[in-house]
Amino acid sequence: MRAALAERQIPQILVSYAQIYDLSRYSARIEDIGVEKPYYSPYIAKKKDDEDWFPDNILPLIAFQPEGATEPVVIPLTPPIREQLEAKCREAKAAGQPNFHTKLRS
Repeated sequence: MRAALAERQIPQILVSYAQIYDLSRYSARIEDIGVEKPYYSPYIAKKKDDEDWFPDNILPLIAFQPEGATEPVVIPLTPPIREQLEAKCREAKAAGQPNFHTKLRS
């Protein structure tokens, strides 16, 4: 009992810093540990809440949180805005760029 008590009184680190940051211990979905990267989230909403989910009552939206902002920005994905985003995406891909910046015009 004394040996067990002595062993229990030695401070033990349950998980070390090195163990947490050893990415081989995680699934392949984990790429990095650090600050969350910005992401864009497409979704749809009803134009009129009191009506059903029919095609003429839905509005596609894209939500994202700009760097330094505390609240997300939600943009309705209208045909002109969609065309602008698709054009910028094509340009970025052609230039081998993973990202692009644009000011959208409605």
